Amino acid sequence: MKYLKIVLLVMLLTAFSYTIVTAQTVEFVGSYDTPSIARGITVTDNYAYIASGSSGLLIVDVSDPENPVFTGNYQTSGTANDVCISGDYAYIAAGFSGLQIVNISNPGSPSLAGSYSTPDRALTVQVIGNYAYIADRASFQIIDISDPENPALAGSWNNSANDLTSVNVSGDYAYLTRLTYGLILVSITDPENPEYVGEYYNGSNTTYDVHVSGDYAFVVDGSSLKMINTFIPNAPTLYATCYDLSIAKSVYVSAGYAYVADFDYGLHVIYNPDPFHLTYITGYETTEHVYDVFVLNEYIYITEGSSLLILRYSQVDINEEFNLPQEFSLSGNYPNPFNCSTVISYELKQPTAIRLDIYDLLGRRIETLVNEYQQAGQHRITWDATGVNSGVYFYKMQTNEYTEMNKMILLK
Repeated sequence: MKYLKIVLLVMLLTAFSYTIVTAQTVEFVGSYDTPSIARGITVTDNYAYIASGSSGLLIVDVSDPENPVFTGNYQTSGTANDVCISGDYAYIAAGFSGLQIVNISNPGSPSLAGSYSTPDRALTVQVIGNYAYIADRASFQIIDISDPENPALAGSWNNSANDLTSVNVSGDYAYLTRLTYGLILVSITDPENPEYVGEYYNGSNTTYDVHVSGDYAFVVDGSSLKMINTFIPNAPTLYATCYDLSIAKSVYVSAGYAYVADFDYGLHVIYNPDPFHLTYITGYETTEHVYDVFVLNEYIYITEGSSLLILRYSQVDINEEFNLPQEFSLSGNYPNPFNCSTVISYELKQPTAIRLDIYDLLGRRIETLVNEYQQAGQHRITWDATGVNSGVYFYKMQTNEYTEMNKMILLK
């Protein structure tokens, strides 16, 4: 099987500066009172799905964010700590009752589809494809959910410290947080045999949650947000820290901003202009404890005490002054010719959607290296062509305003 590893690093020019002219604002939009403590939240297709502790799963219509409306409820057999949505099912980390799978095809009448009893206490869950990944305090559980009515254990990784708090899956790795240690990386290429890969020790700080974006893991540890480079999975490296938080419990990263749910304060908005800086922008103070945060489009959804709070963050006052490229450009790859791997560099004069593809001599696209929205700046990608035959290949960069193609030669 061909192995492709993509290295994406946004590199701003050596001389750069940025200035925040005025503080940004987070404004209240709407709220919904829940019958018990609202813990985890996911929002999709105009519905907010709330893991509401002893009240189980709540479904709230948020198509009108100013006036959220109750839609449905399923009473779980355990404490609903977290929820993830995939297709017609809600996957709930239900404490000592493990994983509960609820059919939500009719949001007004959710019903139990299946369940799996985990060994300890299911705290967080993420679903990708046919697997549910669960931080179960004493172990990391991988559950086969290809048949939601009959979930079955695929594999597990034990945590002797009994302190796993969260899981976030990206690519071939599960990123786990340990309350008393820090960040753990586990390979999930073989779901039946997950294997420890690497770790980042967080000292004496308590570590609650992680959100992965590209090569970076954003970790909250109570008093700070840390950005950890995980490009080398067996040697994660701290790149940036934002201090002076209170009890940061959860983090969600979107479009260059980290949104942090702070148990004792409320919401923090932190700007990530490049891989080496985290800049505090603004906050929103709540009257109750905050557990979780989810961001979709222009709205921020937080679980605050016994309620769902819907906020909006305005970024219009931010003033960024970067020494950025003046044009779009695609540089020659290096080395060229190359054996197995080569580096492709390009510049973006402004934030844009970009696609970078590899083609053979017959014009067939054989790989897509980049297909996403990226920030302005210098970018670099390493293509590992292990398993690709020797020959002449082309790499093509496309944005809405710019298209260019270059040639490279692979010699083995």
